[in-house]
Amino acid sequence: IRSFFKWARESGLIETDPAAGVKLPRAIQGQAPTFFTLDETRTLIASVQTGRYGKRDAAMLWCFAHGLRVAEVTALNVGDVIQPENGGMAAMRVRGKGSKARTVSLLMDGYRAVTAYIGDRVGADTEPLLTCTYRGRTGGRMSRAGIQERFMVLAARAGIPADKRHPHCMRHGFATRMLFESSVPGGIYTVSKLLGHSRVATTEVYLHCSHKRLEAAMLADPLGAGV
Repeated sequence: IRSFFKWARESGLIETDPAAGVKLPRAIQGQAPTFFTLDETRTLIASVQTGRYGKRDAAMLWCFAHGLRVAEVTALNVGDVIQPENGGMAAMRVRGKGSKARTVSLLMDGYRAVTAYIGDRVGADTEPLLTCTYRGRTGGRMSRAGIQERFMVLAARAGIPADKRHPHCMRHGFATRMLFESSVPGGIYTVSKLLGHSRVATTEVYLHCSHKRLEAAMLADPLGAGV
C-alpha cells in the first residue's frame, strides 16, 4: 500500500500520500535488503552483449553499480558526466530524492563505459543519457519502467537469481561492498553520502550480518586467541 501511494504521488495522480505515515510491521522493518554480491555484479556487467544496445546497457549497469537509484539514472543527462581533471576522478552529477543533488565519483571502468556510449551519439549536453527508440522516434529518454524492464532482461540472461533482478538490489550491493568489503574513510557516514541518504539512520538498514560475519567477529575475540 505504501509503495502504491508513493508511486501515485510521484506520477502526479494524487497530491498527498495518505500512507506516508504508516509504519511497516516489525518483521519487515528488520528485514535485511536483498543485494548483489561482488561476483554477481561483475558477472552481470561482463555479460553485456555487443551490438546496437550493448554500450547503453553497459553504461546503465555501471550507474547502478555506483549505487544510484532508478529515478536518478532515469534523470541523468549527458552533461551530468564530469571529466577527470588535475589527476582527480571522473564524476557524475546526480539528482536524488527531494531534488537533492550530489556528485558521485566514477570508477575508471564505469567512466569508460559511459563515455563509450556517449561517443556513439551526437547532440547537446542536455540530452538524456539513456535513450531508446519509442514509436519510431529515436533519442527519447528511457522511462523508469523501461530501465527496470531492461535490467530484468539482462539479469535473467546473466543467470542472476530471480529475487535479485531489480536495479535496487544492485544499489544494495554497492552499499554492502562499501560497508563490509572495503575500508571507506568515514565508514557509514561516508557511505550515507554516497547513497544520497539525508539521515545516517537510513543507511543503517545495510548493517545486516550474515552467520559467517558473526563467526568471524567471534573468532576475532582475543580470548579465543589466547591473548
